[in-house]
Amino acid sequence: MHRDIKPENILVLTRDPLYIKLADFSLIKVGNSLKTICGTGTYCPPEIAKYFRLSKLAPKDKYTEAVDIWSLGVVILRFALPSLPHPGSGVGIDWCEKIIDEVNDYNDDLINFLLTAMLVMRPESRYLVQICLDRVEALFIPSRDNSLTPTPASYTEECETTAVGYHAKERLTEEQLTSSGDINSHLRSFKI
Repeated sequence: MHRDIKPENILVLTRDPLYIKLADFSLIKVGNSLKTICGTGTYCPPEIAKYFRLSKLAPKDKYTEAVDIWSLGVVILRFALPSLPHPGSGVGIDWCEKIIDEVNDYNDDLINFLLTAMLVMRPESRYLVQICLDRVEALFIPSRDNSLTPTPASYTEECETTAVGYHAKERLTEEQLTSSGDINSHLRSFKI
């Protein structure tokens, strides 16, 4: 078990294909008989977080590799929802419950996966690593045209933020789309 998975400990070596490595192995341990209160508060799972306020009290129950599944789920969630509140708005179990409450209203395949597989309060109910990997890969199966996103970003509203977006008022007409000279001038309006 790594026990301190957080963005600072994830090294991206290449992006295409995606190849990452974990860093900072100061808390890593092998086995299923771990009870130490450790990790970074924001990414700590409920089974460890509940003891943060009682720092001198060791957990009675041992924890498993499910702690890393929770932490990775929070990391992914932070990238998917940058507006996720910081733990200053809660400590320990309160923070873990706040994470789940914040994302319950989102209608998104990735968020739904995180909530049902990784960000589960009971560690024995979290998915195993291989099942998580299989489910995530299934979310990103390319379409027939090898596009990973079946919904074009052009359907965003003016106030929405996307990786590639533009102001809704600047949509091209059919005539503008067929005129190659006009296309270049309109491409400058895209925000990347």
